[in-house]
Amino acid sequence: MSVKSSHCEPDVDALHVPGGGDVHVWRIQLDQHPAVVRQLWGMLNHTERARASRFRFARDRDRFTVAHAALRSILSGYLGIAPSDVRFRTLAYGKPAVDGDTVIRFNLSHSGDLALCAIAGEREIGVDIEQTRPDLDWECLARRFFSADEVAALAALDPEQRIEGFVRCWTRKEAYLKARGEGLSLPLDSFTVLPVPDRSITERWQIVDLKPAPGYGAALAVEGRVHRVCCCDWKATLALSVTF
Repeated sequence: MSVKSSHCEPDVDALHVPGGGDVHVWRIQLDQHPAVVRQLWGMLNHTERARASRFRFARDRDRFTVAHAALRSILSGYLGIAPSDVRFRTLAYGKPAVDGDTVIRFNLSHSGDLALCAIAGEREIGVDIEQTRPDLDWECLARRFFSADEVAALAALDPEQRIEGFVRCWTRKEAYLKARGEGLSLPLDSFTVLPVPDRSITERWQIVDLKPAPGYGAALAVEGRVHRVCCCDWKATLALSVTF
């Protein structure tokens, strides 16, 4: 099945929850000016600030702050409320969801200086992004976490393709787990998503590979079929100027 992908410039004051086969994916630049980070800090609730404060290094704390403030500002555009008024609840295995009677479903992932926020309407969704490192010991990780078929498929790739293949496989598996919302109760080696460059489709779930930036791999897992992915860039300046 062919999935259309397009870059969108949405109106953050009037966002519509995607319906049908549409999905929105927001790309978030996590390295922001300190003055911007300080303003975004004000969007977070007590629990988020406590989590941010536990990071040892300031860069990690600031990236967490930006990622979660961006999530709040994105969701606020769909909900029509202030970012600080967005309320969350935690599902059975720890997956976060918007509190209240809403059709919106979301998932957040961050790695390095990028984050992705995926949005869907009335169907579960998961996203994962990973920064590609040339020194990654893919073989050790694959043998520890992947199924036998996945390990064999990686070994069959040309050597220069194996790290990219590993990241593709890893992000697909993580996105699928996050979409299902079952956490580590479903072991990574209990299902197979081969690392070849195509889209893996199961009866209930569709997995779509994403290319957020050079040096990164990402994947999206969605309940049902995906016909179009609208890729959006989140901008801190717009988020800080929005009023309700």
